[in-house]
Amino acid sequence: MALGIDTRLNYFLFGVFVAAVILPFVDGIVSLSLAVLLLIYMIVIVSLHFKRKKEQRKNRLKIKKTKEHRFIEKINKKRRLEQHQKHDTINNQVAHIQELWDLSKDQQRTFVNFIEKRAYTDLYTKMTNSLLPQLIKMIEICIEQHKKGCKREVQRRINELTKIMKTEISRTQAKKKDDFETTSEVYDQLLHEVHPKKH
Repeated sequence: MALGIDTRLNYFLFGVFVAAVILPFVDGIVSLSLAVLLLIYMIVIVSLHFKRKKEQRKNRLKIKKTKEHRFIEKINKKRRLEQHQKHDTINNQVAHIQELWDLSKDQQRTFVNFIEKRAYTDLYTKMTNSLLPQLIKMIEICIEQHKKGCKREVQRRINELTKIMKTEISRTQAKKKDDFETTSEVYDQLLHEVHPKKH
């Protein structure tokens, strides 16, 4: 059965104690040989001891990183699921509106463009949570009543909503452009600090 490094280290210390007791009574060459052997053994044992400690620290760090990775991945998975569900919700809502109401090509294009941009802004959230459900309810009531006046009101509100959506799409695109330009400027500045150009 192999001995642990700590056990071997204890045996070595015991050997040093014994050697310290008997070396004064043995021949000079023998004592020198024993001292050299003990020194070599000590170097090997100590190096193995520190190597094991290093591996233990490395394993602990690896376990910690693995736990952190799993935790972060869990958060990201939950976030992706929420975004996916939100996307499915607005898709279903718009599809239902298209089934109930005769949207113009421009209105359909605006709805599709707004969804494809995936601009998860306050307007996106409000549309999913309140505006679209309320619009669907309004359309359903209007269809049941068969009144021309309510159809004009529904159409007016759809026109207003698509106009707001177009504005939001333009604003989101402009913001992304500004973000890219700002990020590029910061990168250039950092690069200049790391490696200044020589004039």
